[in-house]
Amino acid sequence: MKLDPLLGEVIDDRYVISARIARGGMATVYQASDRRLERKVAIKVIHAHLAEQPDFVRRFISEARAAAGLSSQHVVAVHDQGVATLPTGDRPYLVMELMSGPDLRSELNTYGSLPLGISLELTRQVLEGLAVAHDAGIIHRDIKPENVLLTEPLETTALEPRFQAKLTDFGLARAATDATSTHTNSMLGTVGYVAPEFISDGTTSKTADIYSVGVMLYELIAGQLPFRGETAMNVAFKHVNETMPRLSDQADWMPATVDSLIALFTAKSPSKRPVNARAALDALTDVIASLPQETLIRRIPVFPSESARVPSGGTSVLPADAVAPVASKAPAPGGSR
Repeated sequence: MKLDPLLGEVIDDRYVISARIARGGMATVYQASDRRLERKVAIKVIHAHLAEQPDFVRRFISEARAAAGLSSQHVVAVHDQGVATLPTGDRPYLVMELMSGPDLRSELNTYGSLPLGISLELTRQVLEGLAVAHDAGIIHRDIKPENVLLTEPLETTALEPRFQAKLTDFGLARAATDATSTHTNSMLGTVGYVAPEFISDGTTSKTADIYSVGVMLYELIAGQLPFRGETAMNVAFKHVNETMPRLSDQADWMPATVDSLIALFTAKSPSKRPVNARAALDALTDVIASLPQETLIRRIPVFPSESARVPSGGTSVLPADAVAPVASKAPAPGGSR
């Protein structure tokens, strides 16, 4: 097995890279030691092909500075940012709070689906962090389980959850989209979670973030995404044209208020969704308060192996000329709410 060439490297004479945590489509995340402050940190190092694009680097720096200004117990803290000179070339990097627990995708892969109460509480915490960002005028653009980090593994039988969920990767998708579209006339997005208007014309907003939160909430409870397909284009078509399925069709015990909440968050028209995360949080809080404990502990049974076989909707490049015709088709009956 080939070792990662950055292991053991020292960035800016300060951060000593000690281990690789994860690798994604835009960056690799490492654990590192901060020599100056004597603490462990996480460093996200952008991949070489993006580091060579000036548009991306400028946007990445701008978005990192904006994210660093956010202060919330439900947002991963940004400590530092720069461009490191490495043997593989100059690479933009971001220094962040090191989380001790897994990401939410890992927990979904472990459990398959989550109890209703834990799913709602996770979503509540995500919306708490997102509300701080929206109040500051910042849109996330890529909300999905991979971008929700936990302070500790979930205990699905615990009546009082001890975990803390934190949202990460603010603006990284926008930086990559701007750079990619400049050269290829395409849009970058995690197709399993993107709002219909983004698919249609690239429009993104606070309400598009709410759509993604609604899709993620559905997935946490059901153990699978609401819209699935063999290709990114198949999934994109369904986001634009098909009605959001109801959880109560899978579980007759599912409260109608939960179906209604997800339908509200994922309305086809942005104007029919909560205007921002704070408004969505108010709606979610009302639903949680209305549900009895015996309902909150229930779970739709999904074996982990079943959930793992369902594509999570990875980050995909959607050519603009291929996506636009999808939106031009009339929505299926009942497809707009």
